[in-house]
Amino acid sequence: MSIVQSTPPLARGEEMRNKILDATIDSLIDVGYARSSTWEICKRAGISRGAFLHHFPTRIKLFSAAITRLAQDPLDQLDAGLAVRTGTEAVSLFLEWLWKTLDGPLFAVGLELLAAARTEPELQSVLRAGGDELAAKLDEIARSIAKSAGGDNHAALEIMLLMSIPMVRGVGLDLAVGGNRAEHAARFRDWEARVLRATA
Repeated sequence: MSIVQSTPPLARGEEMRNKILDATIDSLIDVGYARSSTWEICKRAGISRGAFLHHFPTRIKLFSAAITRLAQDPLDQLDAGLAVRTGTEAVSLFLEWLWKTLDGPLFAVGLELLAAARTEPELQSVLRAGGDELAAKLDEIARSIAKSAGGDNHAALEIMLLMSIPMVRGVGLDLAVGGNRAEHAARFRDWEARVLRATA
């Protein structure tokens, strides 16, 4: 006698939620915010509108969940890497991690949502809250790295690590409109060398 095991309701719900978020992220990258309607996302996910609304009653909640999910995986990877690195290695890892955020979907999706938030106060409020939370997390990480790697120069190192964040963000904005990646990469490598010289 065989027993067929069904997927628990909670697991099915999580699977459906992830399916919707995957479709949302793909839609934002492929067609942009303006064309990422609930109908478009439902079609991509292969679900009914009712199932969609069960998990995400508003588009704001949907886009907030999508960007949060995209940000969490890279942060987890950074935390895991820093858990086994200290000193100069930790500084290098942090800077390399920042640069690599330009290659994944996080920056592209974030750019779409930030542009839309300029004229949508509710979306702006949600993204601002998420941005503040991310900034606080990165501040904490930079402070911890600087304290362990900077010695007497830790205050200057902390500032340099924190300044690297908007620097990479600015590079990403320029690349989005056709900037020269090779030139930016060379400048960032030079900056990285300067930061490393500030370590103990």
